[in-house]
Amino acid sequence: MISVKVEKEIKQENRVIGRFTLRQSICLGVSAALIALFAIIFRPSTDVLMGFGLGTGGLAWLFGFYKRSGLYIEYFLIKRIKLISLKNQKRLYRTKNAYIRLLNEYYDGCRKKDMASKKKRRQIKKQEAARKKKKSRLRAYL
Repeated sequence: MISVKVEKEIKQENRVIGRFTLRQSICLGVSAALIALFAIIFRPSTDVLMGFGLGTGGLAWLFGFYKRSGLYIEYFLIKRIKLISLKNQKRLYRTKNAYIRLLNEYYDGCRKKDMASKKKRRQIKKQEAARKKKKSRLRAYL
């Protein structure tokens, strides 16, 4: 039988004014206040006022309604700026962890000791071979 996992708790934001949450209603209110202040202070033509209204409405939608990767836009932008400016852009590719590095250092030390002892053994063998050669030469003369 096919089964689907369903979340028991559905997370939902509280609605304050109609279908809008508190965040959305604040953003829309700030947008309306900015449009009103712009119209009162500068007394622009209707085309300019409509353009400004569309711009602030877009910003209200961006900050109030839009979520990117489950985050509101200001949190997303803060994380993005930190990622770009504060972090190192070059990603390091590491295949070995610290434990393996320690083991490799230990094995390298063992190899060096072993090689040193091999060199000593070789020197001793050369010296013994030279002694045997001298003895064999002396026996040949005697």
